[in-house]
Amino acid sequence: MMRRTGRLQVLFCVVLTALVGVGCSANSSTPVAAGGKPGPLVSAPPPIAAATGLSDVELAKRFGAAVWRVETLGCGFWRSGSAFAIDAHHLVTNNHVVSNDSAPIVRSATGEAHHGRVIGSSKTPDIAVIEVKETLPVVVGWAPTATLATGEHIVELGYPLPARVFTVSPGSIVNFQPPGARQAVLANTAIDHGNSGGPALLSNGTTAGVVTQMTLPQDPTKRVAIAFTTDTVRGTVEQFLQHPATVMSDCGIGPDYVPPLPPNFSVPAVPPPQPALRAVPAPSVPQATSAPPDAPSWDVQPAAPPSPPPSSTTSSSTSTSSTTTSTSTTSTSTTAQTSP
Repeated sequence: MMRRTGRLQVLFCVVLTALVGVGCSANSSTPVAAGGKPGPLVSAPPPIAAATGLSDVELAKRFGAAVWRVETLGCGFWRSGSAFAIDAHHLVTNNHVVSNDSAPIVRSATGEAHHGRVIGSSKTPDIAVIEVKETLPVVVGWAPTATLATGEHIVELGYPLPARVFTVSPGSIVNFQPPGARQAVLANTAIDHGNSGGPALLSNGTTAGVVTQMTLPQDPTKRVAIAFTTDTVRGTVEQFLQHPATVMSDCGIGPDYVPPLPPNFSVPAVPPPQPALRAVPAPSVPQATSAPPDAPSWDVQPAAPPSPPPSSTTSSSTSTSSTTTSTSTTSTSTTAQTSP
């Protein structure tokens, strides 16, 4: 009887192999491929389709709220630049943007403002991290440097001069710098003072690096858009996050400072920039809060102090003249400069 059962089992395996290409092992009833390897799992999920790229306007809508204007006041002047949130309480910017003020204000496109504290800064790479107590609503992730490609579309978000309003600057990666390495990318985006510290977004919403406007060594009047890549800056950023420190202001970097290209970079000329997008709505920030009481509002002229009450010895014309003089003095007491 046992012989008959064995013969039937062998016959069943032969028929099954001929029909579906599946055999049986000698010691198990688990199906195996004809070559002796396990067959594919029938219940395995299908591959996930690749995500489609976001348009420039969609990028601005989804990730614009992660990009903040940085406002500093110290060393006898103020400047502004850009920064982007990398987690719920930290933003990345350039060191030269916050060098004159270790307690900057960060302000959203809708006017929400928070007090910040610089917890780490480095001149090489030109990076700083700002910490805020409030929860930041939107964050940006890092793009792997190795996957970046020449000609790849990028979008730089920031607050350039003269208006210092949220701006979308599309372009592409022209090349990598220095030659033979990937410390940074040269882009053909239209940027200006104030863009420094913002992100260079890919179509999936991750950032290729930190945007920095830099001058050509052979002609300092000509400036290019450089984005220092993830591989260059992320290690420094992580050190600042793990070991926050008290950073003192550095008045050695003046209000007109624009960092020069490193000596090993090779950029013979400024690539023709693509124009910035027009009429892009400003991103909204959920749960917007009012500005801190002492947050400077440089976009609005200071209000004139109230006129003194009229008296029997002071005429109304004299009071008006005094108010005008006071307003003029207040509006010219601070030198203004936007950071590259």
